[in-house]
Amino acid sequence: MTKHDSDDERHRLRVNLIAAAFIAVMLAGAWYVFDGFTKNEALQKCISLGRHDCAPLDLSSTGQPPKAK
Repeated sequence: MTKHDSDDERHRLRVNLIAAAFIAVMLAGAWYVFDGFTKNEALQKCISLGRHDCAPLDLSSTGQPPKAK
């Protein structure tokens, strides 16, 4: 194996690792978008059925539930 072959092999390995990382990032992004679409669709279905408990409420900022009018 010559120095030139070794350099080509290292370059090929580096390019393959970069390509694999890029594909992994693209797959993670696609999963994130798909998960968001799925959750949004479930929320829209729940609301369209007229339910009132479709999404959890975060009351930790005030510490108390809202007062009834």
